[in-house]
Amino acid sequence: ASQRWDLIVGADLVYDEAAVPALAATLASLLRRSPGARALLALPDRAEFDEPADGRPDYRVLFDQLSLPEHGCLAAVQIGCISSEEAGTLESEIHLFLVLQRDEQGEQRDASSSART
Repeated sequence: ASQRWDLIVGADLVYDEAAVPALAATLASLLRRSPGARALLALPDRAEFDEPADGRPDYRVLFDQLSLPEHGCLAAVQIGCISSEEAGTLESEIHLFLVLQRDEQGEQRDASSSART
């Protein structure tokens, strides 16, 4: 039997642009194993990747990947932000996200209760 998780926790996962597709595939695979499972991610607000060159935070590249059909059209909902002073980082705020599965209609599953969690 395959292992299942209710919650996957990750921090500072997006720092190598070349690894983002594999990270997205791994998160999607783990979330597919358990209906209703979520991922809680703490990601710094930095923009160091070459693409996209629009200054968006690097974690947006991960969310773009997660939203693709091959990854189940997962959705990321921001649930908080920690200032650089509170986090003890030099310049980057830390953004907290829940990554949720979508139902067949493309709606976020249990999004209303997720925002309160």
